[in-house]
Amino acid sequence: MDWLFRIFYTILSLGILMVILLPVIILFRFLLRNYEKKYTIWGWRIFYLRSICPVALSSALCLFPLLNRKYHLLLANLGLSVAGKTGGIMSSWRVVYQGKVTAAGAFKICSIIWVIGIAVIFCLAVISNRRFRKELKKANQLGEGIYESSSLSVPVSLGFVHKKLYLPKGFQAKEMGWLLRHMEAHRFAGVRSVLAGLVLTVHWFNPVMWLYYFWWKSDMEMAADEKTVYRKNESVRKEYAQGILNFNKALSGEVNRKSKPDNGIILFPGIIEGNIEKRAYRMLYRRRDLKRDRLAAVLLLSVIVIFCFLLAPIKLAWDGGTWGKGNPSENAKKLGLQSDTVVVTKMGTTSPEGLERVIQLEMVSGEEGKKEYAGDFVLRMYDSVGNKIGACTIETLFPEVGKGKQRFSKDTALCIHDYNGDGAKELVIGQEADLPEEIGDETGLAAYVYAIVGIESKSLEVICREITAIGRKAELGNSVYFENPKEIDDIFIVPENEKMLYYVWVEEKGTYEKRDMTEEGLEAHKKGAELSKSGETQEHSLDNDNGGRDILVTTKRDDTGSEAIQSVIASPGNSPKKFDGIEGYYCDLLWLTDGKGKKTDGYAQLIYNGKKAQTFVVFDTGRKSVYYKHEDGAKQLADVFNQYGEKITFQEQGTVVYSLMSKENDVLRIGFAANADHGITVKGNYDYDVVKRTASNLSFNRSGDGETSPSPSPAQEGDSKPSGFNLG
Repeated sequence: MDWLFRIFYTILSLGILMVILLPVIILFRFLLRNYEKKYTIWGWRIFYLRSICPVALSSALCLFPLLNRKYHLLLANLGLSVAGKTGGIMSSWRVVYQGKVTAAGAFKICSIIWVIGIAVIFCLAVISNRRFRKELKKANQLGEGIYESSSLSVPVSLGFVHKKLYLPKGFQAKEMGWLLRHMEAHRFAGVRSVLAGLVLTVHWFNPVMWLYYFWWKSDMEMAADEKTVYRKNESVRKEYAQGILNFNKALSGEVNRKSKPDNGIILFPGIIEGNIEKRAYRMLYRRRDLKRDRLAAVLLLSVIVIFCFLLAPIKLAWDGGTWGKGNPSENAKKLGLQSDTVVVTKMGTTSPEGLERVIQLEMVSGEEGKKEYAGDFVLRMYDSVGNKIGACTIETLFPEVGKGKQRFSKDTALCIHDYNGDGAKELVIGQEADLPEEIGDETGLAAYVYAIVGIESKSLEVICREITAIGRKAELGNSVYFENPKEIDDIFIVPENEKMLYYVWVEEKGTYEKRDMTEEGLEAHKKGAELSKSGETQEHSLDNDNGGRDILVTTKRDDTGSEAIQSVIASPGNSPKKFDGIEGYYCDLLWLTDGKGKKTDGYAQLIYNGKKAQTFVVFDTGRKSVYYKHEDGAKQLADVFNQYGEKITFQEQGTVVYSLMSKENDVLRIGFAANADHGITVKGNYDYDVVKRTASNLSFNRSGDGETSPSPSPAQEGDSKPSGFNLG
């Protein structure tokens, strides 16, 4: 069904383009309101051709690159994807016609609804036309191709080649003469009416296309009026106008309105006269066009053609044209280059619109060593012929380094990639920093501070700063590629010694934020990106043996794809009870098990990422109560270590992960992994008695400070301590 998705994408994009053209069309009709309507009709031909012709699809959209990018990002989030293309739908609209297209979710549903809508409108049009023709068969013939019908309230012309004119009763001979001339001016109007109806059928979901159709029919009638009395003197035009006015008044209130043809019938192979009073008024008071009027109308039509079809090529030439190539010295002044400017490295890339760009790292002042440059640097962006169109100083990215103290290796290669899947590429640039004290000068390790610079159409924009990476010297440098998690294109991973830091793209803020992500969180983020970028509500539940739900957790996806907990309810179908105070991101919901891995009846565990830690809460489903809620932070863990005499303190904002390993009676075995002060990492477990509110049996390993400590003894400094400590 990829052909269906391609066609629907094309029609949807053309429909968006026609909405954007609404102010242009309104202005166009306003400027030509006092000119001959034939110029307006030519304008309508251009607009209707634009609505079905995918050539130069980005012509008007090139004026709104951000809107164009957000539109395609919306399509990607709705389920449209292109296989085998880097960047997918975000790289260019052309890839839809080059790669294999697949669709899921909302986009697939909308495509099917669109086809059904076309079929329904076509069937209704056929039924309406057949009913109308059936009424016309009752008409009496007055002459060759001329009929009179008592069921009509306005004249109707029908047919493509052999036309038939149907008149309401009450027409006078003089008025009939004018009408015959008017219908002759409508030559091929039946064909044009069907073509316009077909376009409207394809764009049935677009309200502005219905508005255009109404305006087109009105302008077409007025154009036929003008052609009927073309170059006639004022008295003849007034006679024509008065004739159709008299006809309209004579018929007013005397015709069976139930059989009046619908002037809005589409796919009708003929002309239904209407809007008579407005047409007569125009013929009475309109002056003839002068030569300068005709020239102005032709000029305006030329502008419309350029705006609809040639705007993108003109903008392309403007952004990457050949002017300014002649004088190298003048170009150097234009670029602001100094005689001692040194190009450290450069890399070719493209703008979000697909224009060729070159990014150069230049040293504007400083010294050149054997292996590196030291001084002040700037990133500059050039078009395909060397015109500077954007710049960003390295001092802006790393103010802490200081002026004149920036350093870049001679073998630096710029690394450019799209890290958030929005179609705009990004450059990672960095400066070497000191290793943390807890690591020291460990051989083979290095620390860098990075910034991400977005490559926009005409500028280099700072997206994110102060990204610290610690890893092997061979893997880091002044510019690196960050890795994306598998099948996730809006998160990248930064190494920090033995840990991995995750940076998540936040659309609302336009930057990346560092977040703690587990495998479950990444999987949830991935699923969230497949279904919807944000706002989707999901339910997670545990069922009892009778098929009923004991616990129901409702979540809502945020802009990162993570599931924020909205509510937790016990027995949602029978005397429900809601639990408050549980805030964070959902990880898992499962039944508790004992030390042997056997399910503990009646106790459910909700695992979630809180504000300071990954933690959990245990529910007694039988009593509909919270059996035990673990802390969101490291305070309780610090108390356990303190009461065991361990001189380990924990970072206030450090990472802590808790897990409930088992439950034996009222004793919970709680596992933990935490970052302590001075670069120490501790992993272990302890027992907690829920009834007595005491901790015991602490067992842990420590690492990161040059030593490994086994489980501590509860006896410290010669004094015997009990195996349990009150944490109340």
